[in-house]
Amino acid sequence: MNLLLVDDEPATLRGLYYLIEHSFPEHRVAGAFQDGREALAYLETGEADAVITDINMPNIDGIALIAKLRERHPRLPVVVLSAHSDFAYVRDALTGGALDYMLKPYDEENLRGVLDRVERALGERRRGGNGRRGKGGDTE
Repeated sequence: MNLLLVDDEPATLRGLYYLIEHSFPEHRVAGAFQDGREALAYLETGEADAVITDINMPNIDGIALIAKLRERHPRLPVVVLSAHSDFAYVRDALTGGALDYMLKPYDEENLRGVLDRVERALGERRRGGNGRRGKGGDTE
């Protein structure tokens, strides 16, 4: 699975990248960005099977990023990563189309559960379509 990571905190972005690359060798980080705009620009030509994004970021926050992803890549699974456990954030993320919500600080076990849910969702979506991947994980 190719993952796109989006978080404005460099330490969090590096930590998540490292954890995925070293603890989950079956997955690959397709790109890591500190801004939602950069992630959207990447998806114009690049591919990802899922996105893990922070919720609080300058310019385009996680909720706005989810909305833009739903317009352009409606079947792309998105997981929100946040230090906020406030129910309003969770509700906004999930009603906006996020597949899951992971709280910071995360650990390998939390991430494993989230990645397992993303893989199941991708499998269900691929079985529902013709199984061919297009840009952004959409089926063609």
